[in-house]
Amino acid sequence: MSISIKVFTSPNAKVNHHRLGAQHFMGIEWTQPGSSLENEILWQKAREYAQKHSIKQWLLDRSRVSVYIPHTTWMHKSWLPSLLEVEYIPNKFGIVMADHLFCQLLLNETNTIFKSDEAYQIGLFQAKKRSKDWLLSADVPREKEILLAS
Repeated sequence: MSISIKVFTSPNAKVNHHRLGAQHFMGIEWTQPGSSLENEILWQKAREYAQKHSIKQWLLDRSRVSVYIPHTTWMHKSWLPSLLEVEYIPNKFGIVMADHLFCQLLLNETNTIFKSDEAYQIGLFQAKKRSKDWLLSADVPREKEILLAS
């Protein structure tokens, strides 16, 4: 059974709490591109709600294209973009992204991971670059497949 609860709305997006059986995750659904300030506000609202309700699993959906799930989340293949065609990836997360703003948001979230876990590796799924700076310098006019793995 699937349940969606509207947490917060703005002119360009809405924050939802989704429940699929025993699985919970947060979603930010964009109807059109928003400002970086709006992105930060929605992200903060979603995070506050998730912390309040002890929701550990996340889905960040930008224009129904970008998907973000933290590496600390146990994850089934159905949570990943079908492009990746994987069976089971423990302690990893997949991302499909479409814009520079999402790259900046992701870098902001992953900075704490890099500081606390030096062994954590990050790279483009296709290029396999071992650098965290690509998030701000990458050219992402089109969807790119990205795999971040511990």
